[in-house]
Amino acid sequence: MTRAHLYNAVAVAVALATSVGLGVVTTKRAASMRVVHKQSLAGVAEVTLSGGAHALRDGSGTLVPLIDYRRIASATTLSDAVLWELCEHERIVAYTARSSARRLTGYRYAGKAGIESLGDVESMLALKPDLLIVNHYTDPGYIAHLRDKGIAVFDLGEMRGLSTLTRSLRTLARIVGHMELGERMAERIERGMRSLAADIPEAGRARALYLSSYGSEVYSAGDDTSYHDVLVAAGLRDAASGKFRDFPALSAEQMLALDPDLIVTKTGMGTQLCQHFGLQALRACQTRGSVIELDPELLDDPGAGMLEAAETLFSLAHPGAR
Repeated sequence: MTRAHLYNAVAVAVALATSVGLGVVTTKRAASMRVVHKQSLAGVAEVTLSGGAHALRDGSGTLVPLIDYRRIASATTLSDAVLWELCEHERIVAYTARSSARRLTGYRYAGKAGIESLGDVESMLALKPDLLIVNHYTDPGYIAHLRDKGIAVFDLGEMRGLSTLTRSLRTLARIVGHMELGERMAERIERGMRSLAADIPEAGRARALYLSSYGSEVYSAGDDTSYHDVLVAAGLRDAASGKFRDFPALSAEQMLALDPDLIVTKTGMGTQLCQHFGLQALRACQTRGSVIELDPELLDDPGAGMLEAAETLFSLAHPGAR
């Protein structure tokens, strides 16, 4: 059976099961294809079909067959870093162009095609991938077209900080057949994020706010983001926690009301932020060393780089702590 045939068989099984309730079907043929077992391996949603084939349920709810993929295209920076560490180099046909252009780690992706953006079907087909990894991609027509061409597409779903990172990491490890390596990597990141500032009591933690400036707007990050998790792992209290979610644009009044002890931002943005109208009055802008800048290649990384970002922030926010 070819990969395209196997993928279509799984898709048919899902469609049949979904239309009448999982596994409740009326014909003998449909019953032979239904999902017969589901399990969750540390957040990895794996199912076994009655024919013995295995599949993973992706972030869109689609079952993607677990087979020996040999031409994998990564269209998300999260999967770029994980696949580079966990998967054989020759099995990857493309990484994102963004990762390839990174100053610190771009060398890792040399010699591979760079995906500028999704949406160009012909460019993707020219790569001849048998599997494409995406993150919460919202054009079902594009995905359906690729699947019609026999390309398996796995959507990792939304990126919501540490919880989704470790689930995605374990999922990718299962897809490429290196679950043990993936488990070690996930445990290392989880353990590192938990233990980094474990000795700092909650009462002794400074209130910090992530801010970034783009034109006349100033943005923060709330709960369920990698920025929140980095602040907390670094031994800080996130001043936006419980008040905001995602990436809200904040007014000067909102930032003055929060008035954090520390501002965490990207390299080169500190002065720009404190020069915004009204923000000069923030205590962090008036106190030397209270605006901390991190390399955006670390701070903006929603993937495995979160631990290094937290470690760097910890060293800057708690000089001499270790």
